[in-house]
Order: sequence, then C-alpha cells, then structure tokens
Amino acid sequence: MVLVDADADLASAAWIDLREPTAGELARVQGATGLRIPNQDEISEIELSSRLAFENGAYYVTSPLVAPSDDGQLGLVPVAFVPSASCQS
Repeated sequence: MVLVDADADLASAAWIDLREPTAGELARVQGATGLRIPNQDEISEIELSSRLAFENGAYYVTSPLVAPSDDGQLGLVPVAFVPSASCQS
C-alpha cells in the first residue's frame, strides 16, 4: 500500500513506514535517507545483542510486537525502527 505520492520527497519525511516493501521501495528509501534498511531476517533475530545497534548515526531497534492477522487472531510480528538525526525535524 502506498500512502504518499510516488513523487513525494522522502528526504524530508519524519516517518517512513515500510510494510512488505518492494525492492524499488527499499531502494528509494535507502537513496533518500542514506540508511541501511534491515531485512526480514535481521528484524526477526531473537538475540538481545542483535536487537539494538548504532551504525552511521542511526539507531537500529528491532522487537516483536502484537498485531492482528488477516483472520483477526493476535500474533507476534517483527518490527524495526531506525531513528536517526537526519529524520528528525
């Protein structure tokens, strides 16, 4: 699902939400922010030492969160946050 105009300037975005991004969407966000976007395997890592990192001015934080599935049942889904100074206003 695309929530912004395809031509929107992502470099000035305060929040970019990627849910099941395409390769093109990942490349666009990486190009606009200069940040490494964690892949699904990295987000799903269970070791605590793998859940928190600081790299090139950005914090990488991953965690399982509760979310409803398509059938309405609750389950854990892996989520990653990448806050950085370049994303703050």
